[in-house]
Amino acid sequence: MMGISAGYYGGVLDKVFYRVVDVFQSLPGLVVLITVFGIFGSGLWQLIIVIGVYGGPPASRTIRGQTIAVMASPFIESARVAGASNMRIMRRYLLPNVFALMILSATLRLGFVVLLEANLSFLGYGLPPPFPSWGQMLGQEGRDFMRVQPGLAIFPGLAIGLLVFSFNLFGDAPRDVLDPRLRGSR
Repeated sequence: MMGISAGYYGGVLDKVFYRVVDVFQSLPGLVVLITVFGIFGSGLWQLIIVIGVYGGPPASRTIRGQTIAVMASPFIESARVAGASNMRIMRRYLLPNVFALMILSATLRLGFVVLLEANLSFLGYGLPPPFPSWGQMLGQEGRDFMRVQPGLAIFPGLAIGLLVFSFNLFGDAPRDVLDPRLRGSR
């Protein structure tokens, strides 16, 4: 919603918000995450908060760009002339035209989150040992037995790859159904 608001209102809100996004994107992600986990410890809630805060800004940049493109459409100007409020324009006209991109972005980010959690767990900074993780299976404890039983490396890696691939496929189907620009082409 921040991407829609920043793209709609523009001005100071847009500049301030996207300077913060630029700072987030300029930092090396894995190094920042390892530093945060080194300071605060690793746990389920720390992982959720850190991945949520780190994963949000790139998606909002894409949504902001789409919002600015939709804002140039004649139906937005017509809604303004008809006296629609800002919230009505965003809810009734912008959100349906940006929602398909939001769904696609969210499903692509889910694959990114799975890979990020597996990387962090592989390095020993992810979830603590009572929680199951494919990254832990490929980590130090798993490497000791991989020469004896190669399936210990193949199956978790295959599961990670299939899950990320399925999130990407799942993201394309709702986009095709929900995108108003593609409705007339069927």
